[in-house]
Amino acid sequence: MAGADTEHDVQTPDQRLVAPYLDYVTAFNAADLHSVARHLAEDVFFDWGDVMPALVGRHAFLDFYRTAWQHFDEELTVSDIRTEGDLLSAHLSTRIDIHTDWPDCPIRPMYAGTGFTVSGRMRYRFRGGLIRHIADDVDTSSTTT
Repeated sequence: MAGADTEHDVQTPDQRLVAPYLDYVTAFNAADLHSVARHLAEDVFFDWGDVMPALVGRHAFLDFYRTAWQHFDEELTVSDIRTEGDLLSAHLSTRIDIHTDWPDCPIRPMYAGTGFTVSGRMRYRFRGGLIRHIADDVDTSSTTT
């Protein structure tokens, strides 16, 4: 029977999710909160697991990063993007360089002149073209300084 050779089929990620996601990453890397906000649902839920308390709602997300980016520079490097339905997952390498002390940061105390990289998969669930849920699959054992 003629058919696709599933062993060699490559799943093409859904561009309806990938394009806005990559726009979001570009805005995030530029620390452009106005543009980041355009990609988030009003009720976005950012679940960081045990890393820090969840950010619930666009306002909470933007407030956190408004404060965070006063203390550190952050850059996301994205690879291995996969999609299924309204879910996008991607491997991220996140580099954080602290330029201003933030000893009471909810992630962990941060001090100027230090930095670290965390790598792992993140999941983003979309609704109506907006990110409505972000879940952290980052393996903290892969943190480097």
